[in-house]
Amino acid sequence: MGADISYLCPVELLKRFYPELKNAKLRTIFDDGRRARLAAEYKGLDTNNVPLYSRNATWQSAYHKGWRAVTPQDIAFMKRNNL
Repeated sequence: MGADISYLCPVELLKRFYPELKNAKLRTIFDDGRRARLAAEYKGLDTNNVPLYSRNATWQSAYHKGWRAVTPQDIAFMKRNNL
């Protein structure tokens, strides 16, 4: 069986699944990707293709992971609370 991770807060869980998020710059880019995805969902835009954030592959990867980390629950919460 896997290790018990129930004691970890959501930020620590993210760092565990995405070790590069321990870096403050990459965490900021990851969060930018999440915010951009939520904004696109709110506006009703197509979210199948991740937009270009940077030509730097590492930064684009972090943005892509943030974009894809948005769950249907995040979208429903945002719409329900008019965020």
